[in-house]
Amino acid sequence: MRGCFVRIVHISDLHARADWEPDQSKLLRAFLKDVRDFHERTPVDAVVFSGDLAFSARPDQFSFAREALLDPLQDLLGLDRDRMVLAPGNHDVDISRIDQFQENGLLSGLTSRDAVNQLLDAKNLMTYLDRMAPWLEFVDDYYADTGVERLSPLVTLHRFTASGSTVAVACLTSAWRATGEGDDADRAHLIVGDRQMTRAADELGDADVKIAVMHHPLDWLAEFDRGDVRRELGRFDVLCTGHVHVVDPVGLASKTGPLMHSMAGSLYQSRDYLNAYSVVDVDRTHAPHAFTVHVRSYFDSRDAFDEGLNVVPGGRQVIDFAEPGRPVPAPPPEEEVVTRTAADLATERLLDAVRERSLNLAPDRWQMDMDRLLVPPVLLHLPVEQYLALTDLEEGRITPDDLAASLSEHRHFVVVGDEYCGLTSTLQWLAYTAYRLDTQYAPVVIDFTAVESGANGVDREVRKQLALAGIPTGKRDALPRLALAVDNVAPRSEKRLRNLLRFMAQHPQNMYILGSRTTVGQRLGDELIREGWTCRVRYIGPFGRRELRALVRLLRPEESDSDVTAILDLLSRGRLPRTPAMLAALVATAGQGDWTAGVNNTAILESYLGLLLGRDDPSVDRRFELDFRDLQDILSCLNEHLTLEGKDALPRMEAEQFLLDYFKGLGWSEPPGAVLDALIAKRIIGQRDGLIYFCQPMVRPLLAAYRMEASEELQLLVRDNPLDYAQVIRHTAALRRNDATLLRRVMDGFRDLRERLGDGASDPFSVLAAPEGWRALDDTESLLDELWPPDLAYTPPGPPAEVQGEFNVMLDELHDQADAMRTMVQDNREGGGFTRSDFEVFVEWLDLLADVLRSSELVRDLDLKRQALWLTLNGYGVRAALMADEWNRQGSRQGIRQALSEVLEQQELREVLADDSEVSEDEFEKLMGRIELFSPVLASYAALSQVLASGKLSRLTEEALCQEAFMEQPGQALMAVLLMRRMGGREWVRHASAVVKLHGEREVIGEIMRLFALTSYVRTDLGREELASYESLLVDIAAQRKELPTEGPAPARDYPRNQMLKALRNRRLQFLQRGGDGDAKWIEAH
Repeated sequence: MRGCFVRIVHISDLHARADWEPDQSKLLRAFLKDVRDFHERTPVDAVVFSGDLAFSARPDQFSFAREALLDPLQDLLGLDRDRMVLAPGNHDVDISRIDQFQENGLLSGLTSRDAVNQLLDAKNLMTYLDRMAPWLEFVDDYYADTGVERLSPLVTLHRFTASGSTVAVACLTSAWRATGEGDDADRAHLIVGDRQMTRAADELGDADVKIAVMHHPLDWLAEFDRGDVRRELGRFDVLCTGHVHVVDPVGLASKTGPLMHSMAGSLYQSRDYLNAYSVVDVDRTHAPHAFTVHVRSYFDSRDAFDEGLNVVPGGRQVIDFAEPGRPVPAPPPEEEVVTRTAADLATERLLDAVRERSLNLAPDRWQMDMDRLLVPPVLLHLPVEQYLALTDLEEGRITPDDLAASLSEHRHFVVVGDEYCGLTSTLQWLAYTAYRLDTQYAPVVIDFTAVESGANGVDREVRKQLALAGIPTGKRDALPRLALAVDNVAPRSEKRLRNLLRFMAQHPQNMYILGSRTTVGQRLGDELIREGWTCRVRYIGPFGRRELRALVRLLRPEESDSDVTAILDLLSRGRLPRTPAMLAALVATAGQGDWTAGVNNTAILESYLGLLLGRDDPSVDRRFELDFRDLQDILSCLNEHLTLEGKDALPRMEAEQFLLDYFKGLGWSEPPGAVLDALIAKRIIGQRDGLIYFCQPMVRPLLAAYRMEASEELQLLVRDNPLDYAQVIRHTAALRRNDATLLRRVMDGFRDLRERLGDGASDPFSVLAAPEGWRALDDTESLLDELWPPDLAYTPPGPPAEVQGEFNVMLDELHDQADAMRTMVQDNREGGGFTRSDFEVFVEWLDLLADVLRSSELVRDLDLKRQALWLTLNGYGVRAALMADEWNRQGSRQGIRQALSEVLEQQELREVLADDSEVSEDEFEKLMGRIELFSPVLASYAALSQVLASGKLSRLTEEALCQEAFMEQPGQALMAVLLMRRMGGREWVRHASAVVKLHGEREVIGEIMRLFALTSYVRTDLGREELASYESLLVDIAAQRKELPTEGPAPARDYPRNQMLKALRNRRLQFLQRGGDGDAKWIEAH
């Protein structure tokens, strides 16, 4: 059956570059090993490289690519040179050879098939291909003395026989018109050419397998050329492309026949990039052919390629045109004529821009509509700070704007928002929605800062964006009706603003949505009114829980019920902002499974920083050669300079001088101004009033952590002010993971504070959790009824969907109001004059120690880690006691009582919480008592489990519970047992019994243990011994709580004990019976 198969290795985008050689050589060794393994299982018949062999078309880069990749790969596979197929990409073009006057003439002249054919037929064609000279020189040498046919300077033909099948490969040049300009300026402007394409297809003959290779996908070609190329591709079986750095094999059906399009990933963009390649198997036993594409991804942590499970399910894609039900799009009927308007094309371009930057990594994101890419924004009538100031929990709330109604009624908008509040996404969403409401509007988004100077700057920028969408935009072409969104409008740029207003006056039929930052937004609105424009000013509102729920549904639809509160808790703990970008980064980068337990905030923030820096962005600014790591180090050093100087911003001139000194110190000659502008364009840093500052202050602690090892001055500053630089310490510990000195220093700092609060019998938990402490006693039966009602169903019926929806909305609003109040308090603190309370200092030190301990997983000093763990567990016990004390001293009970009363007054909520029955005063007081008893401990436990619920600490935790000295302190013993349960250790029951026997007379200990024991007792996967252990624990708790007799004759002690066990088993049996007959039979069998 081997004779029916052809195996092709499809690779692309190496970007060979001298200063990348060490990393590229490392990856290429892993690549060659992976290919060898494939070749040994089934021999490889050919290699297709679809462009960007070099980084900037330099001879030394081609030489390195040949020495490190092409020659070793050919020798490994034992292939003839003509089976090594090479197509040029835009990086294989020497853009320094472009004559700008000639280029301008070609750009204006090559606008039709006839014009292009005339040039391709010209005898002096090479005059216009000077940029291709280094590539042509390289391939002429590479293919010397081989059977490769050169049909023209732009086309080569490879023919060979593989396993009895004749294979013909046409290697096409899509990059001969590439200019290297940034911002995808070449998109929809490149040309293959009808003459090039037709001649290649004609020369294929009757080969069994026909393959076309070119660097760019079809959407990078000019519209007039795209149709010609698509027509001739119907004569091929396979199209291999690269450029987009994304593996995406797909089957395409057309009127001329089926085509398998293999888009290869980037073989190397950086070590941290999603580097990949494909192995394509052509199965000729089917007619038409069937294909299996094996996707191979590079994993830097293992230094190996493996199945690309992170790209396609199972790491491979099967495309069989003959198999019914295979998802291959069918061609439209002959009589069907699809007419796409300029508005349609502009909308698709806008969607592509959103998809490209989307954190939604689903394979089908390129087919997603805006509703699945962005969360609708919240627009307010007032600035956010006024909204927060006027918000009242008891009064009505400010209603956000009805976006659809506003867009239908008004045509001029000013949208105002803070840095990274989601302003750009809001403008994209509004422009798209304007099109959806009226399909005559062509949605276009431009950046005000990118508009060229001059009277026609806005017009040129708009036409440029329309050209990228494939819309004819010559100077004589009338512009379509636009929904024009302009980002970053700054009134200070008076000349540019005048030009924008002039454009608006010349095109009054358009809708205009102007976006501006908070500091200048009001001024922009005033300026427009002064010029006679009537505009609607709206302010981007806070990103609340409702928006977060929608975001989770977009980015993680498989976890649509994800715990929104847990996400916001992580943001709070990590001191991360609740901006759309941060929330999107958190949701998208969160790990699988129970990712809220001990998630690494540093890893999330690193992913976010990578998102801002464009770590996975395939575009390269040709003005300088700086990769992601270079930019990260530049920012780290700039941040260090600001931190040591005690500044938040630098004058532009001083920032450029800093970069100039930085580059001189490395022996580089990069342009500081261009680098600074690039970082501003990425919105890592911003420029305002001539000052350079970090747009996102949250990245500064992480950048400081990168410099902690190299900078003694920074180390000293952080050591002397640990709480002020707590985030730097956290990130440093998470990045190193083996810094024993840092762990010891933080532990000593917390210990000094902890020792002031008393120890032994005077330990705060021992004092406040005394038997007569937080709550009075209950008798056994009423306690069972309270925690486990006799008629409790196995799965309580949920309320109707509409009631549950209203319930969620109401809770979201309550939470958002509380968050708003906390924001105002935090803003007041940051305004100056804020001093931490003793409790806040304690909690900050404790959380810092817990975070550093969790991150110190590679520290080998076990005694140090034991001490730190004991001290941390003790701290969380003390924290619970201090919270209870704060509760009583600050009058929190009254606030909770009022809130609970308001909830129970609403019928729909009373139906959910109390089965729609009136709650008596006694029942209400009992509920309040439960809240008072459990809340401090459960809140402290929740904070503990978020940080320390790691299997890497389970052994040390169990060791602590076996130490008599540790068990003497009730608070730390309780927290250790709960932590063991959280980590999934079933031995927690045995340790819980020990804690109950020592400290069970304290009500909070006994009741918390009883709560967790009962919730575990009803599990259906318990064996006889486990059931007995839970029952023994519950009996011990009752005995310690004096609910069972512990003295007197044995019969007097045994009878109530047996009665309690009987009641427990009956309750459990009733509980499981409501879950199904299977559970009841299981109980009876055991």
